Amino acid sequence: MKIRFNVEVEDFVFFNRFNFAQSQPLKRSVVRNQAFFAVMIMIFMAIISYRTGRWAVFMPFGALACVGYVFWLKRILLTRLEKATRQIVSKDENRLALGEHEIEICEDGIFAKGRASEGKTYWKGLTRLVRGPRYALIFTGTTTAHVIRKKSVVEGDVEAFLDEVERRMADSGTEVAVAQASGGRTAG
Repeated sequence: MKIRFNVEVEDFVFFNRFNFAQSQPLKRSVVRNQAFFAVMIMIFMAIISYRTGRWAVFMPFGALACVGYVFWLKRILLTRLEKATRQIVSKDENRLALGEHEIEICEDGIFAKGRASEGKTYWKGLTRLVRGPRYALIFTGTTTAHVIRKKSVVEGDVEAFLDEVERRMADSGTEVAVAQASGGRTAG
């Protein structure tokens, strides 16, 4: 059983946004950054309020600045991530990762082939399967996966293919962590 599908720049953007939303270490880093700068803003506003005697002006402004910073930081990071991903993938040396890809189910794993590479990943090497309404991700590591945009499949039944991958991962004794892609613009 196999599927053929096309990979575009937007598929890389989706995958990086998904990883950004799912990564626990990255989430902790963002929260620490938000907390640190919120405290720094409030200390700065407290100093200005103390020196000017205008507590009623500067402390509410500081609180609003903290709230704004906390809400806008994630958006700024995602915008930069998307821009960097588009730039990197669009460079000539990386364009070979785009285009038609094929994944075939073999007895001992999956065989993937694209314009720039081909290779087999054994069932034990597949770490997670994420299925959503638009995308499926077959993870081969923490930060690497085969990204399948369901509408881009030009050959094969993607749902039957994913069902078989899920079954074979479970049968091989590997822990199957099947998750639904969800949430905001990262929804799969």
